[in-house]
Amino acid sequence: MSLMVLGGCDTVKVPYKDEDHVWATRAGHATVIVRASAIFGQKRYYCANLVENSFLFPDTPYYRDWIRVLQSPYHFKGDITRKAKALLRKAPRQALCTFVFRNVPAGKWVFFGNIQHYLAQPQTYWVSGMELRSNISGFNLLWGGIVVQDDMGVIARQVVQDGNRRNDIGLFKVRHFGAAADVSTWHPTEEEMKGLGLSDQEIRQVVDAK
Repeated sequence: MSLMVLGGCDTVKVPYKDEDHVWATRAGHATVIVRASAIFGQKRYYCANLVENSFLFPDTPYYRDWIRVLQSPYHFKGDITRKAKALLRKAPRQALCTFVFRNVPAGKWVFFGNIQHYLAQPQTYWVSGMELRSNISGFNLLWGGIVVQDDMGVIARQVVQDGNRRNDIGLFKVRHFGAAADVSTWHPTEEEMKGLGLSDQEIRQVVDAK
């Protein structure tokens, strides 16, 4: 029996259609700033150091199905096409799980990232007679829709995953977040905007957007 059968496999089943994604290939002018976090119990968590990047991708049936694949309990997950990868917009993690995406065209987008919310109890592994201990947990996927309009210059959004609403599914109780995160307008202070590589004009536009 192959590893693929043992581990299970899931793939994107919705076909990629060029006509669904033309708008995402156009030149854009908006700057999208996202602060991501997750709530577990009474505590809010931001990105761990192992989270390097997050993404924006078009909110179309094809990418929505990819979200389903990434959230599936199967060990082997199918990848997206080369054309689909070309439309991914990547931004590095900055202070308190903040991401800045530039030159974003108007349309419906999905912010997609990871939140590592805890350190697991240390587990012992034996490799070639050596004892190794690790307490790094897995990641929790976080995603939510963001609409960009033509007249937007700089927009700031909070994307918050409520981990208390999770469902434990499957034989091994895999953590599964089926619902999108809560997305709302973020009203950061000028101090929170510093260090993100924004111009004074961009900072003022965000801070004044009350």
